[in-house]
Amino acid sequence: MTNSLETKRTIWFVENGALLIIAGLGLFLRIWQLSGKIFWMDELGVANAAFQPTLRQALAIANEHIMAMPLDYVIAWMAAHISHDEGWLRLPEAIWGCLTLLIGYRLCYLLSGKKRVAMFGLLMMALSPILIEYSQELRFYAPLIFFFTLSLYLGLNAVQSIRTRNWVIFTLITFIGLYFHFYLILVLGNVVLWLATYYGKEHWQIQRNYFGVSAILLSIAFLLGLKIFGGVYTEHTLSLFLYESLPSFLFIGLGWKPPYPASPAGWILGVLYLVFAILGIITNIKNNPSSFSSILVYSVILQIFAIIGLNILKNYPLFSRQIIMLVPTMIYFSAYGVDWLIAQITSYWKSIQQNSRLTVLFGLLFFFAALPALSDYYQVRKGSHQDILAILSEQWQAQETIHVEAGSLEVYAYYWGQESNNQLLVNALTPLDYNSPDRWQFPDRAWLVTSYPTAKEAEAAFRSANFSPVYIPPYNTLYPQMLWRRQ
Repeated sequence: MTNSLETKRTIWFVENGALLIIAGLGLFLRIWQLSGKIFWMDELGVANAAFQPTLRQALAIANEHIMAMPLDYVIAWMAAHISHDEGWLRLPEAIWGCLTLLIGYRLCYLLSGKKRVAMFGLLMMALSPILIEYSQELRFYAPLIFFFTLSLYLGLNAVQSIRTRNWVIFTLITFIGLYFHFYLILVLGNVVLWLATYYGKEHWQIQRNYFGVSAILLSIAFLLGLKIFGGVYTEHTLSLFLYESLPSFLFIGLGWKPPYPASPAGWILGVLYLVFAILGIITNIKNNPSSFSSILVYSVILQIFAIIGLNILKNYPLFSRQIIMLVPTMIYFSAYGVDWLIAQITSYWKSIQQNSRLTVLFGLLFFFAALPALSDYYQVRKGSHQDILAILSEQWQAQETIHVEAGSLEVYAYYWGQESNNQLLVNALTPLDYNSPDRWQFPDRAWLVTSYPTAKEAEAAFRSANFSPVYIPPYNTLYPQMLWRRQ
């Protein structure tokens, strides 16, 4: 009896110790180098709203951003009243990212009923480069991931119970999440499919009524939010695959492909996640095609189609970040696949000790596979503004104009205004608009800052106009910019 209690106590300490270590690792990876990268484009748009004197002015700017709900901007505005430092403004996103780890662990355990699945899910989420990336960006994706995962957990918990309190909590949390990002409405799809498994059973009508009230309230909140805050659409019809192909949209968005320039070794972690996710999905559906886990697979497919459909309706291109909230779900299936494989090997060897060793071995496999992927991520530079500023500070002359692509102009104006003592250099910035009829007309002496690589039409036009490249960015630049000069 004493030995049994000691064994249970030892297991408890080991499991909770591992939980704290992995959660601490996830926290460290989300805090580390939080100030190390500059704001770029969309991030600077959020920062610009946060820097406004009043909340009304901040929300007015937020309302000009596509799919922007107000709550993340409110938090950024409050943080900006303390400091404008990049790391400080990103800190709330890092906190959301850390909270996602904890609720993701709970979701994995609720779905599988297995602590090992939950622990592997926690480890994979902690090490996931794409979850770390969006936990270090001043945008609304970190709270989207958190609230989506939390709403899945609360929705499943509500479906499995007949308690009014659980449905109230689910509705309230999802309501709050909707005002961080309106994709939270997609959680209703998961809940209704889970609820359908109770059709005709005891308490079916009570659960159906709870869900009906919740769905009506959340739909009203969704439509009001979309009308008041999220109703900005593109003015032009843009190709659905303008920036990303369908495979890129799926593989990056689900956490299987690096979203940044990566070394060959940096792909290993994503491949492992993909292989084990496929194994976990197949195993779940084969064992019970109507289980909650299997229904989660069908929900993910429907949600992806729904998001593609919304993009078509609003004439907006696909971006992999639009399905980023599904990464914890896919990591659950990866963790389930690992657990299934360990169980099969252990069953073959018929050894409990082998079970523990394999658990540690697979944990180390993911940890060491993550090292090159994380190294690639932390070495990525967001932009080239500092290198280009150094060149222009030495070579630019007062009569020369500096033409910058319209999407990047505010970044250069913001940072050069902070870092350069030469206000004339900042004043020389001119937007380069490829849609303008005179887009290829430049003064005799001019500089160009363009994306790299540039479109073939643009590069041919620049070279024919006697522009020569002065600066080509390093390969690990996420938003690479090129500098041209005509003398």
